[in-house]
Amino acid sequence: MPIKIQSSFDYNKVCEDLGIKLEDLLSLVNQNGVRKEIKTFTTLEVIDLFIDHLIIQKDIYSSNTLKYYFSFLNRYRAFLTSTNEVSYINDLNEDSIMRFLLSNNIKSKGTINTYKSITRKLLRFAHEHQYLEKDIRYKFPKHKYHLLPKYFSDEQINLILKRSLNRTNGYRWRAVFITLLGTGLRVSELVNLKVKDIDFEKQLIFTTGKGNKERYIPLFPEVKTALSHYFDLIRLNLIQASPNCYLFSKDYDSNKSKPLSIRSVQYNLEQILNELEYHNSLSVHSFRHTFAVNCLRAGMKLEYLSQILGHTDPKTTSIYTKLFPHDLRDKVISKYPIPFEKLINEIIKE
Repeated sequence: MPIKIQSSFDYNKVCEDLGIKLEDLLSLVNQNGVRKEIKTFTTLEVIDLFIDHLIIQKDIYSSNTLKYYFSFLNRYRAFLTSTNEVSYINDLNEDSIMRFLLSNNIKSKGTINTYKSITRKLLRFAHEHQYLEKDIRYKFPKHKYHLLPKYFSDEQINLILKRSLNRTNGYRWRAVFITLLGTGLRVSELVNLKVKDIDFEKQLIFTTGKGNKERYIPLFPEVKTALSHYFDLIRLNLIQASPNCYLFSKDYDSNKSKPLSIRSVQYNLEQILNELEYHNSLSVHSFRHTFAVNCLRAGMKLEYLSQILGHTDPKTTSIYTKLFPHDLRDKVISKYPIPFEKLINEIIKE
C-alpha cells in the first residue's frame, strides 16, 4: 500500500532544496517500503541449470573436462537426493561436500580441491544468474598442500616396460607407456591422439590439452622409434590411414575409430604395478612427472619444459625442481664431494 504524507513537515520545501519533484520523492519512499519476494532455488534445480549451461558452453571446455564436471555433478545430485539434505542452494556448505566425499571414499587432497573448484563455479553461476542472492563461494576454500611429484626410477621403468609385453596386446601397451614417458602427455591427451597428429618429418606431436589449448611437443628419437615399430606391428600404413584414425585404438580394423579409454590405460598399469609390488602412490600420471624430472636433469630450461607440458604458469612446472631426498643426496655428493668422514676424524683428533 502506498505511503501517504501524514506529517506537517514541509516536503515541498525539502524537494525544492534538493532540486527534485515531490512525486519522485514519494515514488522512492513507496519503492523502499515494499518488500520484494525473492524466489529461493533448490540445490537440485541449480545443478540442473548449471549442467544445461555447460552443455550450451561446451565449445569452451574440452570433452574430458565436461565428462569430469558431469560425473561429479550427477553423483553429488544423487547424493543430495538420497540424503534429503541441503534443500536450498543458499544453504550449501563445505560439510555437505565432505560428507559426499566420505560416502564415496574420496580422500585425495587434489580430488577434493578439484570438486570444491567445480562447486565454486556452480555457485558463481548461481549468483550471476540471480539464483543465489549472495556470493557464498568463500565457504569452499582451496586447501593448500605440498605434494612432491611421484616419478619412476630407471629400474622401475625397465621392469614396467618388460612386464607390459606380457599383457594382452603387449606391443600396444609398451608403445603407450613409452609415449607417455617420452612426451609428458596427460593420459587424456594421449588417448585422443590421432595418427595425423604425429609429424615424423618435422618430429613434432600436436595435441589439445586442458581448456582446448593447442600445443606442439617434440617427438624425441626414442618415441619416434617406438611408434614406428608399433606401426609396423599393427601393419598401419600412415599414407593410407584414415584422418580420424586414433593412434592407440581398441579396434583392430584399419579405421581405428574408437580410442582407448583412460580407464583402460590406468587399469593395465595398475596391474603391472601390483605385480611388481609398487604400492607408493605411483600411477599413470607418474610418467608425466618422470618426463619432467628427466628433462630438468638433462638441463632443459624451466620455461621450455612449461611449454611442452602445457602449463600456463611456469610456477606450476617449478614443483618438479623439488627432487626426492635420494636424488638431492646424489646431486650434492656428485657436485660437492666433501669427505665428511675424514673431516670428522681430524676434528676428533684435535
